[in-house]
Amino acid sequence: MGCAIPGGLAAPRTEWFIRALRDKEAEVRAAGALALAAHPHESAAAALVPALSDQDNLVAVMAVHALSKIGEAAVPPLLAAYASAVPRGRIHIMRALAELRDPRSIRLMMDSLEEDSAALQYGAGGSRAARTGIWYT
Repeated sequence: MGCAIPGGLAAPRTEWFIRALRDKEAEVRAAGALALAAHPHESAAAALVPALSDQDNLVAVMAVHALSKIGEAAVPPLLAAYASAVPRGRIHIMRALAELRDPRSIRLMMDSLEEDSAALQYGAGGSRAARTGIWYT
C-alpha cells in the first residue's frame, strides 16, 4: 500500500500535478500522474480517477500507479466511479483496486466476475482475494 501524505492542505506542487492531468498533451498528463505517484497525496485521488479512462494507455497506467501509492484514501473514489466508467476505465479501476488490496473492493470484484469482459474477469478473478475473500500478504 502507498503512504500518501495524510489529509490537510496539499502541497502546491500537488495542485500543479493535478492541473497537468487535464492538459491537452498526453505526455503532460502522463507526467502529471507519474509525479503524483512520486509525491502521493490524498487530495489527488479524485482527480486521478478520470485519468483511468484516458485514451492514452500510458496516462491510465500511470494513474493506476499513482492511486496505488495514495493508498486507502483512493478506494472510495474508485468504487464510486466504477458504475459510470467507460469499459477501459473500468479495467483500470479494477487494476487499481487489485493493487490496493482493500477489503472494501471485494464485493465489486466478485460482481465484476459476472460482467461480459474478459479483461474485467481476469482483473477480478486473477485476484485471489476476489475468489476467496481473503487478502494474502
